Amino acid sequence: GALDPAVELVDLRVDPPFRRGGPAKLWRLLGQVQPQVVHGFTNVGCYFAVPLARLRGVPATVATMGNAVDDPLLSRAEWRLASVPLHMAHAVTGNSREVVESARRILKLPASRLHHIPNYVDPERLPYQDAGLRAEVRAELGRLGLPSDAWLVGTVGRLTAQKDPETFLHAAAGAPSEVAGRPVHWLWVGEGDLREATAALATQLDIGSRVHLLGNRDDVPRLLQGLDLFVLSSSYEGMPNVVLEALGAGLPVVSTEVAGSDVLVLPGRTGWRVPTGDAAALAVAVAEALGQPEQLRRYGQQGHQLVRCEFARDVVVPRYFALYNQLLSARSRGAGDL
Repeated sequence: GALDPAVELVDLRVDPPFRRGGPAKLWRLLGQVQPQVVHGFTNVGCYFAVPLARLRGVPATVATMGNAVDDPLLSRAEWRLASVPLHMAHAVTGNSREVVESARRILKLPASRLHHIPNYVDPERLPYQDAGLRAEVRAELGRLGLPSDAWLVGTVGRLTAQKDPETFLHAAAGAPSEVAGRPVHWLWVGEGDLREATAALATQLDIGSRVHLLGNRDDVPRLLQGLDLFVLSSSYEGMPNVVLEALGAGLPVVSTEVAGSDVLVLPGRTGWRVPTGDAAALAVAVAEALGQPEQLRRYGQQGHQLVRCEFARDVVVPRYFALYNQLLSARSRGAGDL
């Protein structure tokens, strides 16, 4: 979305990889701007911004981790390299308690410098149980061949091993093809390296007619209004932002037990959680969910309320500013790193 007028966006105009020319430009920018706080978000932000800011004498530096150290996104050797700027930062934030705990347990970061601040969404930018949009999306999907009365079970994510489309497809194959006389269709929004393999597996499992790979879309909030149930099949996450968006849109969720899902997908309140990689359990949960339309509606409402109360931008962002102020106050008192 648009930035607040008080926020100045600076484009360093660096083509990937960032290490070619990026650090030198960032070094010069830090000297020109002389910021009070530098906050590095994952990957490039942590690798380069935090060490350069410390060398420039920036009073407060923060690094944010988006995945747990024991998640397979990086090898142990890569995590050891990544831990260098994390140890240099005055404070490290993690988007789930599992991420924070992995930093303490594996990277040996002191607990006093670790802070849990969850991901967030702006509920005002998410359509919520909009009947007009739902009819519009359903009509569009109907033109793609989906039955107008179908249950639509969908997900949004890259077609990569992390998101585990294989488990998604096996769940689709194992779940009933009809519930309460209505056909069940499964949608995947997103692209990735496993696109061809995913399409081939859908054909192999003989579910190609009811699994639809929609590719990348720039209207995901709108598209969510056409779904009946959101499914996350990921094998690992830090905290799944897409689940926040689904809940904010008023959708009940079936999720694997990845990091951060425990505070979002609440059994008996907002959805169902199943073990990672367990396609059979995922299929059972989807069938159970679709068999209880009134519960679906109630879970969608309660999920939306959960996001507004605990994971909205206006609730979470002040926690970052409180951390910045805490760090600056400690530095001014000569209290050292927190």
